[in-house]
Amino acid sequence: MNFKAIRQIIFYMSRKTLHAIIVNCLLIGTMYASSLNAQDIKSVRNASVALQLNNATLIKVFKEIEIRTDYEFAFQVEDLNRSIRITASFENVSVADVLMEVSKQANLKFKQINNTIHISKKAKDSKPDETIEVIIQGTTITGKVISSEDNEGLPGVNVVVKGTTQGSITDVEGNYKLDVPDENSVLVFSSVGYAPEETTVGNRTVIDIAMVIDVTSLEEITVIGYGTQSKALVTNSISTVNSDQIVDRAVVSFTEALVGQVAGVQIQQTTGAGPVIKIRGVGTITSGGQPLYVVDGVPIDNTISTSSMMGGWGGQQMQNPMASINPNDIESINILKDASSTAIYGSRGSNGVIIITTKKGVPGKAVVSANVSYGMQTVAHKIDMMNTVEWAEMETHRRNWAWKNSGDGRELDDPNSVRTSVFFKIPNEFADPSAAFPDTDWQDEIFRVAPMKTISLSASGGTEKTRYYISGDYVDQEGVISVTKKTHLSFLQYNYFNILLHS
Repeated sequence: MNFKAIRQIIFYMSRKTLHAIIVNCLLIGTMYASSLNAQDIKSVRNASVALQLNNATLIKVFKEIEIRTDYEFAFQVEDLNRSIRITASFENVSVADVLMEVSKQANLKFKQINNTIHISKKAKDSKPDETIEVIIQGTTITGKVISSEDNEGLPGVNVVVKGTTQGSITDVEGNYKLDVPDENSVLVFSSVGYAPEETTVGNRTVIDIAMVIDVTSLEEITVIGYGTQSKALVTNSISTVNSDQIVDRAVVSFTEALVGQVAGVQIQQTTGAGPVIKIRGVGTITSGGQPLYVVDGVPIDNTISTSSMMGGWGGQQMQNPMASINPNDIESINILKDASSTAIYGSRGSNGVIIITTKKGVPGKAVVSANVSYGMQTVAHKIDMMNTVEWAEMETHRRNWAWKNSGDGRELDDPNSVRTSVFFKIPNEFADPSAAFPDTDWQDEIFRVAPMKTISLSASGGTEKTRYYISGDYVDQEGVISVTKKTHLSFLQYNYFNILLHS
């Protein structure tokens, strides 16, 4: 066995291993130093340089830039065209401008990673803005966000580098961690209900922020299901009608007050049985088409059925239990239209949710209110019907053409004597239809101008410990169809007691 050859091989492998270890250590040290000095790194777009080039090779150009700046170039010699010569004068221009000029002549692209600029060939279909890419591995910033009110950590606060999409979110204790490009970076802190904060990084690595509650922004928040959203984001999915909008209209039910005020809500008015409401069409075939009603936090069954005088299944009709609510007792109405806002109500909210908040007593002097209204109802549009003369002319025209089309050789003006069927013959009464037939529009006989009147009375007041609200109303509404009428009485009482127990 040749031991001398084995020793040479072992020595050669050991020397290569030692070189690899040294190179790795140098790389690790370079990476560590790079992270420590990241705040001193500038983008080639922000670094200035002055060069006088006269028939210079590409390597000479890169060497001149290295001498005058902190950048180093990394490239493969075969990627550089040695025949290219650069002659140009650059006075206080950015390094990026110099590289762009080189790229035009040498078809190269550049990628800056911290202070190292990597050079490679540019693809034929590459765009001009892909010529230079800048990646600066910046400093890591840590900190804690607290509330100025109680000094407790705030979870869920958005921490974003201004002008970028780079950001982070605080954990349950308010802590965050974020990499920033340089010392000029500005951090933006934002959270629901708090005023946004901005701060420049500078030479800091730990940045703590105390956020102040913004009462104004809280007024622009709407609670939906399991969370909150800005009113601006849910304008189309949540509609609100306040008591001021209801009281100003002479209506006998709250649904009449919604007519024409809420987008995406269809209301079909009926007399007696109550209106039918559809929110953005029908959302389910198993739960009916009516929305879910929630009055003061309590869901109300809106599928109550009552038997009519006919009895049996054929006499069942759906009654809207909300038809008897006095609109003067309503403080506000919120209509939830989409899945995100109705999620908390499950399948019952598939057709939308109408949340009604009734009025409550407020501490202070007793307030007595009376509201009396009187109005008239009529059918908005009637069907345009023919009178007797027009009907006789139409019927004569129909019979003449029916006779002509029933066989060959038949004409429109053939007399009744040659017409073979009574369905083709023209009655003698059609000569003077006004005298032979009554001229009656049955819509005028069925529909009428129907009066309606409402009388409401309420009293409210109380103290800090006891509050009350009592109201009653009487509604007498004639139907636009003769012999139909709706009359009802309603009464509402609300009492609030705040009882303190002392041990």
